[in-house]
Amino acid sequence: MSPLSRRPFTCYRQVLVNIFISANIVGGISALAALADTAMATHRQRIASFERMLKQEQISDEVAAATRDYLRMRLADSSADLTELPLSVQIRIREQRFSDVIRSSPLLVGLSRRFIGECIARVSEDSFVAGLEICRAGDTTTKLCIVLDGHAALLLSRAGRDESDHGRNEPATVAMLRPGSCFGAEGFVAEAVQPWSIKAITLLRVISLDAQDRRELQRQYPNDWMLLRTNLVTTMSEIGRAARRLATSIAARQEEAANTEVTAAGLNQSAMARVKLQAMNIWLPLSEATSEADQLLFAEEACRAEQELQRANTRASQALATLLCDVAASGDVAELSRMLRMVPIEAIPADYDGRAGLHLASAGGHDETVALLLSNKANVNVIDRFGRTPLAEAVLNGKDSTIKLLVAEGGQLNLGEHEAAGILCEAAHAGDTVLVRRYLAAGINPNAADYDRRTGLMLAAAEGERRICMALLDARADPALADRWGHRALDEAISHGYGGPLVTLLEEAQECAQAGSASPSRTRLQHYVPIEGSMHSAAHS
Repeated sequence: MSPLSRRPFTCYRQVLVNIFISANIVGGISALAALADTAMATHRQRIASFERMLKQEQISDEVAAATRDYLRMRLADSSADLTELPLSVQIRIREQRFSDVIRSSPLLVGLSRRFIGECIARVSEDSFVAGLEICRAGDTTTKLCIVLDGHAALLLSRAGRDESDHGRNEPATVAMLRPGSCFGAEGFVAEAVQPWSIKAITLLRVISLDAQDRRELQRQYPNDWMLLRTNLVTTMSEIGRAARRLATSIAARQEEAANTEVTAAGLNQSAMARVKLQAMNIWLPLSEATSEADQLLFAEEACRAEQELQRANTRASQALATLLCDVAASGDVAELSRMLRMVPIEAIPADYDGRAGLHLASAGGHDETVALLLSNKANVNVIDRFGRTPLAEAVLNGKDSTIKLLVAEGGQLNLGEHEAAGILCEAAHAGDTVLVRRYLAAGINPNAADYDRRTGLMLAAAEGERRICMALLDARADPALADRWGHRALDEAISHGYGGPLVTLLEEAQECAQAGSASPSRTRLQHYVPIEGSMHSAAHS
């Protein structure tokens, strides 16, 4: 077939392809239009259902208008449903939309990037129509909200106040919330009551975290959560100070107006400046809408909220301290490692008795736990309310390997001279050689003297305890020291009728001390102390 004869067939195929493509396009557009019509019809049916309900229940005009505004807003938003997009795209969109407002919130200053990223991934959007009271004073809110668009008023009740100048009992607007402001943090972070009411002034769009988000964030990021609590207390303190400063400013302006006979209109016009409170992006209005009394009331409420938050923080810190002590006392290294990865040791306070995890781990002789705490910069010489350090706990509980570990890390007993002397004298009197050796290994002063200037060596000599005398001399106890009656350790041994090896031991030690040479070495003293036998087997001469 010639090329000229094939040309009509080629044109015919092209026409058919164009018709097929056009039909698909028209069909797709028709399908989309049908879906849009279906969605619109569904939404109209919902509006009609709400309208019937509003009429049947005789809902007030204000609430009915707010409901209609909300339904119209939802219809406008229905065209952009992010859930239809892939998850990776959703995350990128959320980061671009919410990252700036979340990171700029002073309440979240200093928190880790992972925490902020988790917040961005978890926040949900919500909207409130104008005139809607979002939360009331005294409620325990479970949501943390950050304003994206619109304005809200922070309201305080004037009930119970003698306000002759106002003559009305409606709530006082003491501050305004703008984009970037947050509210509900008291209940969300510390489970405290809401100190004031929040009311939407315009259509208000917010992003929020709910109770489930709180549990997960608190579990996964306890260190950030503690910092969030601290930021909230600081914020509330700044709010109270700013409100007091504003009340003082209002009083000064009113006094100036009275002195210069400035008209009320002129005063309000000159007072329209707004003070931005950086702590929560709250704006405090200087206008006729507020007064000195209102701002003082605001400051009082902020002070009460701050105190409640501090109490909540104290309870949370005590719970964390108790948890650490429990884990350390059990010697659970794996659980302790997990805990310290999330919360630095310096952020965990001592418990109600001033005891740290290192106290409990040392008392239990859990060397791995002790080493882990020390490697995480735990204070090796932390003191509880009984005046004991971790090293003292290890000594009292007979944990010799733990004593060695703590001493190598700079552990001390924190004993005064009289207290140290009392311990050595009591142990020598009881013949407890093991306890004396443990205290000496822990670095106790072997020459500590009590109120009568008596030392442990003198008591050991008076009791005929040769092993204890040898241990003290080996730790550089001075045999030449005398008590307030002029008696030395050798005098005590002789006066109590102990001769033989004990007296020889003390005589040699005293001669070395008087000659200014070193005390007899352990090798030279070894033949005075029997190797076999119990700790109390030394014979009395």
